[in-house]
Amino acid sequence: MAWLTRWDGTRRVLWAGVLGCGAAIAIAVEAEAPEQAPVAPEKVADPGDYGLSAATDPLERARAVAKLGDARVLSLLAVKRGEHGAVTDAERVLAALPSLRWLADVAPAVPALIELMQGRDPDLAPAAARALVEAARALVENERVPESVSAEQIGAWTAQLAPLEQTARVRPDIRLAATEAIALLNAARERL
Repeated sequence: MAWLTRWDGTRRVLWAGVLGCGAAIAIAVEAEAPEQAPVAPEKVADPGDYGLSAATDPLERARAVAKLGDARVLSLLAVKRGEHGAVTDAERVLAALPSLRWLADVAPAVPALIELMQGRDPDLAPAAARALVEAARALVENERVPESVSAEQIGAWTAQLAPLEQTARVRPDIRLAATEAIALLNAARERL
């Protein structure tokens, strides 16, 4: 039996000839395209987030926050809502949430984080809950609570978080984050 291989550009054709009976059989086999390494899509920064979504490294993100300043980063937390109350710019807000840990004063972000936690967005609510716990921890771990925070403000924040902590309909991770944030905020209030 003799085997011949011919490449015609799109498929490989194998010819098998049987010597004894004089018949030739042609078998067409589709060729596999040469494998290429997958190319990751280039992350393009949203012009509205001042480059924070492109900063994936924590050190890059810290530099971006230092360069932009607290006010610009906090402006990214201002949510826009659609006709049914859904957040229309969730990606921009999600890009800003990991940057909050590098703010000089996280207290102005707390009301926006509580509002996002109370929302129904399945991505934003838990991300805001984690960011709120980090912000409350930062208030406690600072040597002094910023002057922009009063005991009355912290009391109002914990009052807003109490329904999240006590309602069974709230996701368990958000309920747990609310409990932890309340404990941390109360500890910060004691330091005033």
